[in-house]
Amino acid sequence: MKLDCQNIPERLDTRDIAADRRVETWREVMWDLCCPMTCETNSERDFHAKVVAQDLGTLGLRHMWADPYRGRQTRHTLARSKRGLYVLTAATAGAFSMSQYGREVTLDRSTVALHSTMDELELSHTESSSAFILTIPAERLKQRLAIPEEFCALPLLRDGPATSVFFACLNSVVDQYDRLDDAMRDSFADRLIDLLATAIDAELGAKISASSVRAHHLRHVKTHMMANLHRTDLSARTVATALGLSARYLHELFRDEPATIGTFLRQQRLAKVRDALAEPRFSALTIAEIAYQHGFHSHSHFTTCFKEEFGISPKHWRLRNRTAPKA
Repeated sequence: MKLDCQNIPERLDTRDIAADRRVETWREVMWDLCCPMTCETNSERDFHAKVVAQDLGTLGLRHMWADPYRGRQTRHTLARSKRGLYVLTAATAGAFSMSQYGREVTLDRSTVALHSTMDELELSHTESSSAFILTIPAERLKQRLAIPEEFCALPLLRDGPATSVFFACLNSVVDQYDRLDDAMRDSFADRLIDLLATAIDAELGAKISASSVRAHHLRHVKTHMMANLHRTDLSARTVATALGLSARYLHELFRDEPATIGTFLRQQRLAKVRDALAEPRFSALTIAEIAYQHGFHSHSHFTTCFKEEFGISPKHWRLRNRTAPKA
C-alpha cells in the first residue's frame, strides 16, 4: 500500500516552529485535523513532526511523520473538543501501539485499525514512524456499521481480501485527487465509506465481542447521568443526544440491568435527596428545595416516589435523622 501523498499540501513541519512551541503546535494541529490528544515527548525542543492534509468530501486524508511521542485522549480533552469522528490509521513506516475499550493493537505495515475520537484512548510511538490517517464523520460510518466501537482497536489485516479492495480504491483516489472535481470527491467519499464498512464487517465481524463495548458504554452513560442529576430535562433522549447514541441503543444497554434507564435515574435522584436530607449542612433548605436541586420538578411527585422507594415520607426521614443519637 503506497498511499502516495505528494500531491497533498503540507499543513505543518515543526522545524519551521520555535523550539519551545513544537510539541504544543503539533498537539494543536492534531486536534484540528484528527484527534483531541495530549502529547508527551522525551525532548520538546528536538521533537520533529510534519503532516500533509487534504479533505475528500466528508473524509479527511492525512499523512503524518513524527518522532517518538505518547498521545492520550482523556476525559478532559474529550470534553473540550467534542470531536465526532472515527479514524482509520495505517502505519507507513515504523510501528506503534493503540489502546481503546480495554483492547490494544500494534500497527505496522501489515495491520491497520479503527479508533473513536469520542472515548478515551492511548497512542504510543516508541520509535519514529509515519502513518496515513483517514478521518470519517461518526454519523456517516454509523449508517453502515450499527456500533463502530465494537471494531475499534482491533487488528485489521491490510492484505485481507476485502481490505485490499478498499485500499486499492483509496490509493486510486489519492493518486487522482487533483483531477477530481468537488462532486466527484463527494461521491468517492461515500463509496469509500461503503467499502471500508464492508471490509471491517467482513474481516472483523466474526471476531468482535460486543460485551466489553456495551459495558464501557453503560459505564459512560451512568457516569454522565450521575453528573447531571440536577438537570430537570435529563432523560433517555437527552442522554442519548449528549453521548451520540441512539435512544434505542441506550434502552438496549439497560436490558439486562436490574432497572430500566428511567428507574435508574429516579433511584439515583432519590438516593441523593435522601442523603442530603440527613446532612446538617442542608438544614436551612426546605425539602422541596433539595428535591428541586436534584432534578425533581414536582414536590408531590417527589414525595410519592420517596415513600414508595424507602417506605417513609421525606419529612419523617429528615426528622428521624435530625434526632438520631450521635455515636
